[in-house]
Amino acid sequence: MMQLGAVIEAEKQAARDLICEKKKEWALLALKKKKLQEELLQKVDAWLINVKQQLADIEQASKQKAVFGSSKAGNKLIKAIQREINVDDVQKLMDDTAEAKAYQDPSLLLSWFTA
Repeated sequence: MMQLGAVIEAEKQAARDLICEKKKEWALLALKKKKLQEELLQKVDAWLINVKQQLADIEQASKQKAVFGSSKAGNKLIKAIQREINVDDVQKLMDDTAEAKAYQDPSLLLSWFTA
């Protein structure tokens, strides 16, 4: 792109020189070439922006894929753990815990003996 900038400047200078030499037609040709080079430079800039955007999109998609894979693996692990837990076992554990707490609370212990 620096080369295009140099070409544009050279065409500008050539147009100036040709005007000084009273070569109007050649100066107009140099200005047309300069305009074409400027348009080409704008296209190259647009292409560069497009490529950078595509690279950013690819990076984002890659990150999304990694997050999706992690979520999928986490979900699979949660389901596996849930299959190992039996509802009856959970209820028994809760009952055992309540019973153990009751033994620790003296007022509840007395209420069992007085009932």
